[in-house]
Amino acid sequence: MIAHPSDMGDPAAGRPAVLAEELGLLIDAATTYAIYMLDPQGRVTIWNRGAERIKGWTEAEIIGRDAAIFYPAEDVAAGKPRADL
Repeated sequence: MIAHPSDMGDPAAGRPAVLAEELGLLIDAATTYAIYMLDPQGRVTIWNRGAERIKGWTEAEIIGRDAAIFYPAEDVAAGKPRADL
């Protein structure tokens, strides 16, 4: 009897989840670099331990906040955060 590949389980199944977990561990391990991601609207979606150490905000404090928080008031008033995004 010859087994069909669908009967043996897909070796690639679950791989994206594993890669996402590994990437998350790598990002969090980078404590000397501030690594963060913004969504298309400019809100923080990823914040690593290095960002916590360098910028001073915990992940709980910054996730969902607008990245304009990183700019001086005069740059915000001039629309620089939106232009940079």
